[in-house]
Amino acid sequence: MSLLATRVTGLSLASLGALPNGLTPLPTDLPAPAAETHRWRYGASYTAGLFNPNINFSRAGIESAYNYSNAPAFGPESPALTETAAAQYREHLRPGLTQRLALLATRHLRGHWSLSTGVELSQSTAQSAASVRYPFVGEQLVDIGLGQAEGGPLTPTAFRYRNANIPLVLSYSNPVKRGWSLYGRLGGVVSALLGVRSEVAGDPEATRTYSVLSAGTPYRRVLGSVRGAAGTQFRPATGNWAFTLGPVAELGLMPLNAHPAQHYLAQSRPYSFGMEAGVEFGR
Repeated sequence: MSLLATRVTGLSLASLGALPNGLTPLPTDLPAPAAETHRWRYGASYTAGLFNPNINFSRAGIESAYNYSNAPAFGPESPALTETAAAQYREHLRPGLTQRLALLATRHLRGHWSLSTGVELSQSTAQSAASVRYPFVGEQLVDIGLGQAEGGPLTPTAFRYRNANIPLVLSYSNPVKRGWSLYGRLGGVVSALLGVRSEVAGDPEATRTYSVLSAGTPYRRVLGSVRGAAGTQFRPATGNWAFTLGPVAELGLMPLNAHPAQHYLAQSRPYSFGMEAGVEFGR
């Protein structure tokens, strides 16, 4: 009984912080506080995919607004020739490669939500063809009696579009989970069309180049679009970086051509879809 009483006394002392037999307590590390997520994170992404300008250059119904004339050969613009060329352009229009490089800053909002913005540079291509002698890129064509509007061999035309974009995207993801997790993004993009270049196969003199400062360009200088993406992200067990990968799609809110003849709901708008890969740094 006396031996048991001694051991009970020793256990009581241990509970008060004193260990028996001269033992000293070892320091224990307290759990680290949760990482502060209300900070800016910075990153870069690269996107590659398919782009379709999806332009309808037809001006049926608004010819009078473009000073068309039914003059004979060597006269001014021909509405019939222009409409035929516009129809051939759209019939043979094919999507091309689009590439986009983005530098982004992300701010955590609350919970799993964050907001991203930054600057992007993109380049997109497309292909078309026409049997008229002169290439059609949206301008009125002059009927000088030298080319056939239809029935001739098709001449391919390559188009290249360069844009500068400012995105504003709302993201849903887990900002602190290590390993693999899912994310989703939805937002809008405002774009400035820096330049358009069209090259006709076998006819260097037919090349057309429009810049953001060109007067009378058939293309719209400022564009808007909506963008959505989803995929997976990976955060390592140590380190403050993350890798993201997933599909992305974008749809224009307005047509690429400057003067569409169709009403708003019937207008043809550009679209693209591809794969996006990015790296993000910061807690």
